[in-house]
Amino acid sequence: MSQFPPVIVAVNALWEKIDEQTLSVAAAAVTFSGINTSFTFFHIAAWMIKAAGGGNQPILRINNDSAGNYDHQRITGDTASVTGARVTGDTGIDITFGAIGVGEEVNFVMTIAKPVAGEEAQTVHIAGPQATDINLDLYGGQWNNTAALISRLDILAVSANFDVDTRVLLEGAQPA
Repeated sequence: MSQFPPVIVAVNALWEKIDEQTLSVAAAAVTFSGINTSFTFFHIAAWMIKAAGGGNQPILRINNDSAGNYDHQRITGDTASVTGARVTGDTGIDITFGAIGVGEEVNFVMTIAKPVAGEEAQTVHIAGPQATDINLDLYGGQWNNTAALISRLDILAVSANFDVDTRVLLEGAQPA
């Protein structure tokens, strides 16, 4: 018998493992393609390591859309005030606030919801810590495409690569 209340057991039972990737060579992206569009909610858990060259913060793209169709905002407790207004018309959703340096690691957990075509995809995630910027930041974002359901998710290093042993788990939930 479960130690958790029935509602928690029911929610956890909704998530199905779609795929898990662990890099055996450095790569510029971790891509999940051919995702069954009956999944309308996604959960990503990642442990990323930046390879030689360091570089910009990694981003999320949905359905290989590289146009300016993303809005996002970061809220953090590391300063006296909340960060500025949201970023609109971006080419992806920032996963971290700052660049990840060589050999630095970052963990993040993200939930994505796109219940039906005709609605925008909404994301929320928590990222941290990083070696040079030890924060636990909360992010929210959206993909401004109301037509397509989600069939592909890309986590892009933007510059340089993710290093060996970068690991990403993708789970999904479908309506009953």
